[in-house]
Amino acid sequence: MKTRALVLALAMIGAGGCSEASNDPDNVDVITWWNKHGEYQAMQRLIDIFESKYPNQTVNHAPYGSSDDARERIRDRVIAGNPPETFQANGGWNLLSWVAYNNLDARDSKLEELDRYATWASAMPPAVLDTVRFDGVIYGVPLNIHRLNVLFFNKQVFADIGVPPPTTETLHTLDDLFVLCDAVKAKGRAPLALATRDSWPLAHYLFENILVARAGGEYYRNFFRGMQAQDILDSAQLRASIADLSKLLSYDADARNRTWDAAVDVMRTGGAAMTIMGDWAKGYVDGKAEEEQTPVALGAIPLPGTADTFVFTTDTFSLPKGASNQDGALKLLDLVGSKEGQDEFNLVKGSIPAREDAAINRYDDLSKATIAAFHAATLDPSRLVPATSVIAPPDYMTQINELLADFAGTSGDATHADRAGNVSVVVYGLANRADALRNSIWHY
Repeated sequence: MKTRALVLALAMIGAGGCSEASNDPDNVDVITWWNKHGEYQAMQRLIDIFESKYPNQTVNHAPYGSSDDARERIRDRVIAGNPPETFQANGGWNLLSWVAYNNLDARDSKLEELDRYATWASAMPPAVLDTVRFDGVIYGVPLNIHRLNVLFFNKQVFADIGVPPPTTETLHTLDDLFVLCDAVKAKGRAPLALATRDSWPLAHYLFENILVARAGGEYYRNFFRGMQAQDILDSAQLRASIADLSKLLSYDADARNRTWDAAVDVMRTGGAAMTIMGDWAKGYVDGKAEEEQTPVALGAIPLPGTADTFVFTTDTFSLPKGASNQDGALKLLDLVGSKEGQDEFNLVKGSIPAREDAAINRYDDLSKATIAAFHAATLDPSRLVPATSVIAPPDYMTQINELLADFAGTSGDATHADRAGNVSVVVYGLANRADALRNSIWHY
């Protein structure tokens, strides 16, 4: 890649992505939150391919320290009329909030329509295309698919303590997982490494994993379509799921000090037997293993209770209105949607291509299993469940994350017993915000 682009990208990581627009007609400014092992290298692979194909174009990749930081910077630049050429957004509401701006119709869209450029669309299943469509018009390019309902585990830890590792044949429910956690704990090892220093993993644990395991995908979808407040208040499944979240947190008193990658590190290095995270964790583990030359015996299964369900999100890129180098942006978006671009990116990221014509033989066994599970789920819509980033407005999730952070006691010493008395607080908080889902202008 070009030396200038590499220096700029590395500088942005060190500075938390605090960059300004280049105003160079040959630059393609890209904002993401991909600054961890695996994800940064995956994006760099795309950039290398792009700059090889278009030597007169230079990609300025600005990976911010968190998704919140990246979204804030994107918002600042879009509002100021100086948008980047493209930026990362999860498909669904996270992307389409720029189209239905302020929950209005597409007349005030901050993104260009992409239908006439979407030569890649025929290679993607309708369930994926639906995450980038508003009123039938395409506004983003899906780059990948992440599975969110994943239990990762360190095979060596289980071998060391003589406890059988997780399998879909032996762990059918959340209660089975809790029994396994107790068995690992009885051997003197930490069963789980969790992450609640940032609030978003709490929603990840509760909704995209526990709620689906307890109540099923259809209940989850109905909840995020705007279930009536009284139905939320009366829901035994929801109360049980919140109690399950508390029990899950009881297995890791240090969760409040960890980000998601730190939790994966604890599992990766044998400090805990398991972790729950989207399959970007796989790319992170692979990247660290390559850097440190320390292979990890990594195992993964769907979270017990969700084996027949695929909870997914997709990372997308769009074309903001007013981008100064539209030609360069469209060339990059074409690569993002291409078979070459998706295979090269996802082999490193730990995700799988959004396209259905992936070079499957190039992927390892864990990714092959994910590809097969996703393709099976696209044939049965009841099994394919959109992530909260797809199905819920960003402002709603910000409020819910704050509610769950209070419940988890991430800034204090809350115990399982302390939280048990606060289940109703969370239920009432969710009920009070039900209208925000029901009144959304876009629904998946």
